[in-house]
Amino acid sequence: MANCELSSLSVRVFFLSLYNLFTASDGDAAAVFLQPFEAAVAMFLLVFLFGLSTIPFNYVLSFAFQDHATAQITLLVANFTCGFIFTMGFFICNSVMTLRRVL
Repeated sequence: MANCELSSLSVRVFFLSLYNLFTASDGDAAAVFLQPFEAAVAMFLLVFLFGLSTIPFNYVLSFAFQDHATAQITLLVANFTCGFIFTMGFFICNSVMTLRRVL
């Protein structure tokens, strides 16, 4: 279960980061994070280690529940909901900033 959450979260963070990099400017912003090999490795490690950090976080939060099945389902729904809300918030903020530039 944790591997599924880890891979899902890592993929979301990775693609959201790439989207943010390429929309920040005309695509030149990605060069800062991906051009030198060391920068690309650092970005990969940042995204990967962030995904790994969800395992102990969910482990600690699981002690708040009496039943392990309830803990897993609740934490899965909470992680999915937070990921969805933050992603939608990013797109809404990005749309508002685009509209301000147009108007």
